Amino acid sequence: MLGDLARKPGAWHNSQVRENIHCPLRNYLDEMDKAGLRQVMTQMQELAGRYDFDIALNAVEQMLTRRSQGEEVGAEYLAGLMSMGIQHANDAGLERYDELLKEEVC
Repeated sequence: MLGDLARKPGAWHNSQVRENIHCPLRNYLDEMDKAGLRQVMTQMQELAGRYDFDIALNAVEQMLTRRSQGEEVGAEYLAGLMSMGIQHANDAGLERYDELLKEEVC
């Protein structure tokens, strides 16, 4: 289904995928032009093939939310974290790396 939408994004408004997506993301996708929608559907198809549909959907939704807040993060990265059971990038436990970067190197 995602592959069909990637090839024919004009079918988006009548698709079952659209009916199963939460309102904020659905509204955002409704406002996209065909080229943008094609890009998002292609990315979702790739992520769904690598992980599953729910992870793909949640990763794209979280990516778009974070980008609207000025945070540049990719859906592939988020999907990878989600597949490991990590729902937010901040849950990845990167504090130790932050500490190391703050230390002076002699």
